[in-house]
Amino acid sequence: MLKLNRQGDLQILGADNTVIWSSNSTVSAMSNNPVVVVQLLDTGNLVVLDRSTNKESVIWKF
Repeated sequence: MLKLNRQGDLQILGADNTVIWSSNSTVSAMSNNPVVVVQLLDTGNLVVLDRSTNKESVIWKF
């Protein structure tokens, strides 16, 4: 399963719900009430965005 946790980390979980891989992003600049979005761009890039402020910021990208 592909999951985005509350800290903004993108995770791949196994069948037993254990984390197989995590982006381990640092989100210290995020607000207490983050609006985190995962988006697959037309270019094929996968990005995790913080939209909690007027200025959208990239937390993680691949």
